[in-house]
Amino acid sequence: MDRQLAGSELQPEPVQYCVEPPVPVENAPAGLVKLILFSTGFIAMAMEVVWTRAFTPVLKTQVYSFALIVFIYLDEIAPSDIRASAQSLAMLVVFGLGRFVGSRFAGAVKVHYTVTAHGVDLTNWRAVFIVPAVLTLCCAIAFPLLCRPKAGNNLG
Repeated sequence: MDRQLAGSELQPEPVQYCVEPPVPVENAPAGLVKLILFSTGFIAMAMEVVWTRAFTPVLKTQVYSFALIVFIYLDEIAPSDIRASAQSLAMLVVFGLGRFVGSRFAGAVKVHYTVTAHGVDLTNWRAVFIVPAVLTLCCAIAFPLLCRPKAGNNLG
């Protein structure tokens, strides 16, 4: 029991791990890469909705919540030399032009889908709400295609 351990007996044996190196993207199947890119984009867009809904009770309106999320997103992806200009443009679009054009467009869409029968205005509300839904879908498709971050820009 009182024996002394030699120096070699105190050294632990090196542990052998059975981990293979990650597969480079160039060698990954194209379908898998597309699935991963689609999934991450879809999750990011879904989280934008979640964040907007989460901030709405605090900020009391969805417009301000959306503007805050856009502001933070642009703060992360825009290069530092144009960051302030990009954020200013986004706020102008959301609060200035967005409200003006949105109210005019919504009024025109409602008038287009409203008919008068026997002195009563009847509005096809399903069609009225389908128009902005289709436009939102088009923007959701166009945004990732047109607003790609530069190579090497880490969003994490």
